[in-house]
Amino acid sequence: MVLKYKARLCPHGGKQIEGENFWGTYAPVVNWRTVRLALILSLLGNLKSRQIDYVNAYTQAPADCDIFMAIPAGFSVTNDGSALEFSRTPSTKNSLYVLRIKKNMYGLKQAGNNWFDSLKASLIHLGFRQSDYDPCLFIRCNCLILVYVDDCLIFGKSDKTLDNVITALDNDFVLTSQGSVGAYLGIDIKRTPHGYIELTQTGLINKIITACGLQDQSDEHTIPATTILTADPSGPPREHHWNYRSLIGMLNYLASSTRPDIAFAIHQCARFTTTPRRIHELAICQIIRYLKATKDKGYILHPTTHLNLDCYVNADFAGAWTSSTAEDPSSVKSRPGHAITFAACPVLWCSKLQTEVALSTTGAEYIALSQSTRDLIPMRNLLQELSTATKLIVGSTNAHSTMYEDNKGCVELATAPRMRPRTCHKGLKYHHFCSHVDLGLITIQWIDTKNQLADIFTKPLPASSFLPLRQALLGW
Repeated sequence: MVLKYKARLCPHGGKQIEGENFWGTYAPVVNWRTVRLALILSLLGNLKSRQIDYVNAYTQAPADCDIFMAIPAGFSVTNDGSALEFSRTPSTKNSLYVLRIKKNMYGLKQAGNNWFDSLKASLIHLGFRQSDYDPCLFIRCNCLILVYVDDCLIFGKSDKTLDNVITALDNDFVLTSQGSVGAYLGIDIKRTPHGYIELTQTGLINKIITACGLQDQSDEHTIPATTILTADPSGPPREHHWNYRSLIGMLNYLASSTRPDIAFAIHQCARFTTTPRRIHELAICQIIRYLKATKDKGYILHPTTHLNLDCYVNADFAGAWTSSTAEDPSSVKSRPGHAITFAACPVLWCSKLQTEVALSTTGAEYIALSQSTRDLIPMRNLLQELSTATKLIVGSTNAHSTMYEDNKGCVELATAPRMRPRTCHKGLKYHHFCSHVDLGLITIQWIDTKNQLADIFTKPLPASSFLPLRQALLGW
């Protein structure tokens, strides 16, 4: 069923010349970690929410310079040269005229940049301040606005505050108000009967299942991965013709948005998108069968009263090395993983191979610890901004973070960074966070492996270990 017909006139941006008719092209979008923090704070602070969408957003910004385009095919200039009219026959007059672009248009190289600058100027005029840590977060004393191109989320203390902001924006732009936050960038956001927030992507999971051709098969899996994958160049080739790279793209978005439980399984499959073999194809099928069994699940934001930003970090030392892969340099690289939580809710997670070879388990764990602080420290600053705006007290006066690590040698190295013969090669690159430890802003604490949430990001786990960690991480 056709809902509507839509066409858009676009100039040929590929013919623009940098420095003559375009300069800046960068246009940021809000980071999902900011969205998750805002949703958690909305629960803790009982904030109201609104979602708005700008109609043909780019065309609502002014053009930043004179740009001319040729007459589009199928149109001709009126007799007085003042307007275009549709014509089925070519007109020789077209060669005498060009069109001057008066408004920002889709297709221009700077279109996204122009739109964001225009929206930013309007928000600043309304008293908002752009965040120092996320350019798409705008803060005012009584509300927050998150911007993803033409989709905005607004959080505030009262409905009246939000309505006033929307009315003010409606004076500058054409927009539609879609009520409270319900769906954002393909993610369903809903309040549970218990007052929590659940984020799911059932539509994307169904699309993935259909793309792989598994919708009519009943086989399901309880875990997403059972083995560590290798290149397997001498193994059997693929048997199916579905697009491996396209599925990896959809699964990556799913893993980074609402399903951290499949992050490890997806990342190891993504390493072999150039020359996938049968073993990689079967690994993808196992992930999809696991998703088929849990397609209505996502992750639940159920904040606790422990209002600290904490980090669970772990590493699997040279987990892919075997006698058969000894000649492959990547097999000796360790896989770190970390999960950053606020009020016991996950806001950021990561699973990827280290870029260098660690020489010991302690070395691999310490590198993982150091790399995770590159996410933790900026997020601490972002949280301070958000908590101040929503008048929430986060931890103590200086928000404190605890990093949970299950390797005692790594904990000792992080808390007492002395020069030792076996670790003296770890210099500034990995000791950068020690000043935060010295100031008491970050504590490194040992944790038992069975309670290490980041273990789910580093290796394939049996169901007996995987399911409790999934429950602690996702709430189901």
